[in-house]
Amino acid sequence: MTAKLLNEYHQTIAPLKEIPSTSVATVAMAFPLSSIKGELGGTGFVVTKKSGYSITACTWTHKKWKHSAPDGYALLRCYVGRFGDDEIVSESDEVILSAVRKDLKKIMNIDEHPEYQSIKRWNKAMPQYIVGHQQRIEKFQSNLANNLPGIHVAGAAYEGLGLPDCIDQGEAVVKKVLEMI
Repeated sequence: MTAKLLNEYHQTIAPLKEIPSTSVATVAMAFPLSSIKGELGGTGFVVTKKSGYSITACTWTHKKWKHSAPDGYALLRCYVGRFGDDEIVSESDEVILSAVRKDLKKIMNIDEHPEYQSIKRWNKAMPQYIVGHQQRIEKFQSNLANNLPGIHVAGAAYEGLGLPDCIDQGEAVVKKVLEMI
């Protein structure tokens, strides 16, 4: 997004254009707790790239945020799409749901259909921190300071994908801006 907004500043944004991204989809599904066999220790799991599964991770959202599901229900949030293998994201909802349910059957032994389901696609929205990422970001930040003083950025493409990382970056930007005025 930053590269699009600052597109006329080709030299400044050049390092950003070197950051690859992948498409992902989140699949939220609600099941009665009775349909989940076994204990749900922790708050989810991550799936290795070589596992052969379509899903890359599953968060037991109802365990992280109690208010996210009514009593007696489990809200699972699964992720599909990975760097170099994100074709599933462009498939139909039915294909994605079928793949996710097949994986959950194998991993968690869930046989039932979800009572609620929702899919959100994020096309080319997951930046990949490949070798040299920190140097690219440092170069971009230097370019900004030299060519567009007063412009500051925060977000998943820079110094951390998670929400807490993005909040920290946003707070740091606010601090810089306040110091300038």
